[in-house]
Amino acid sequence: MVNSVTVNGVTYTDDDNASTGLANGGHRTRFIPCLSNALIDFAVKQAAAASANGVLAITYTFDTTTTDADPAAGKLRLGNATQNAATVIRTDLLDSLGVDWTAVLDTFDASTNAVKGQVRLSKVADGSKWLTFNLTARAAPAGYRNLTVTNTGSSAASPFANGDSILLSFTRTGDLGATGAAGTLSGSASGSINFARATVASHATTADIWGALGNQIDWTGTATTTIFPNAPQAGAERVLICAGACSFTAGANMLIDGVASAATVTCAANDQVIVRAVSATQFKLSRVKYDGTAQVASGVSTGDSCVTVHTGNGHGSTNTKIRRFTTAMINVGTAITYADSAANGGAFTINEAGMYSIFYADTPTAADTMGASVNSTQLTTNINSITLTNRLMMTIGASAYTISVSGVFLLAVNDVIRAHTGGGPSDITDKVWFSIRKIGNA
Repeated sequence: MVNSVTVNGVTYTDDDNASTGLANGGHRTRFIPCLSNALIDFAVKQAAAASANGVLAITYTFDTTTTDADPAAGKLRLGNATQNAATVIRTDLLDSLGVDWTAVLDTFDASTNAVKGQVRLSKVADGSKWLTFNLTARAAPAGYRNLTVTNTGSSAASPFANGDSILLSFTRTGDLGATGAAGTLSGSASGSINFARATVASHATTADIWGALGNQIDWTGTATTTIFPNAPQAGAERVLICAGACSFTAGANMLIDGVASAATVTCAANDQVIVRAVSATQFKLSRVKYDGTAQVASGVSTGDSCVTVHTGNGHGSTNTKIRRFTTAMINVGTAITYADSAANGGAFTINEAGMYSIFYADTPTAADTMGASVNSTQLTTNINSITLTNRLMMTIGASAYTISVSGVFLLAVNDVIRAHTGGGPSDITDKVWFSIRKIGNA
């Protein structure tokens, strides 16, 4: 038969001993302390057992208050009255025995994983009441700690009552491992491969198609994209399915089929744009139009870029062999830019590489040469004497007769075409014509 018990370092007996006995009125002063010490002793042994199994355990008294403030010595509270809906656990720095756990609590977020560990709250002496959480962050206000958590399970919506003795158990998540080397894939597949599909909003520079969880991407929005973020490696590929009108501007690192540098192509709904990484920072884009027509520069057909000018206006005062014109009768499309200057004469700058037809008619007042030059710097020299590679076409005409010359040429971006003569033609009627039209892509 047991006649005495020692709990939490204090001995209690069933006799009338003046110091330890519970008989003859001793229970009036010793029973409650005995019970309290018994519960504390039980909680300490539970914590010790948890620690022996590699789980950190701290005893607290539960406080049903939810205010973001120090819960008071030895107490723990949650940030929501519905306990399994709480996203914050507020713990005092001292446990219910007055032990300072500050240094330990401040390691709860030490893991490099997004989820730092798992927290379990359970009622002392009643394991049927519990809550479990994933811990993702820790804050350190003065006197207590706020633990950011997500509930993962519970015995009830709110299993704890105010004043319950509870046990906080914590299991740390391991650190993230080192990133492994990129794998390689080769050989023949004997089955199908199913690629995921994701959504990315268009943006001028930051639309991260490479980080999206899919090789096929629903491309939303109407922003004009001038570059993508860096690709993971050369050879990476994504297929953008356009949700509506969206645009891409070609450049040194945005190579677009059929589109000159600095020009913009506008896509329509359901068009596909295949993006291939030439390197981590340079990309090649190929457009597949939903309507089945071929991709062309800037969204216009080649014949829609044309400049036709007429009526002679002499020659440039500085560039004395470059013809000027009075009237621009046709100036459509974006492939050609026309400019006329009193000093420099007329110039036609090519914005899109491709095939161009050129026609020039003039009426010299004396026998003279006339034609067209490309990128010539000999602008005060008779066309028949300039460098051959700069002479596109040339003819010789007699006085007072209208003569013409024409041809089809492959021109590059930034080529400059001029009506180049020997300086003699001075007709100022509408018999003087110069026309240049894009007729095909490069």
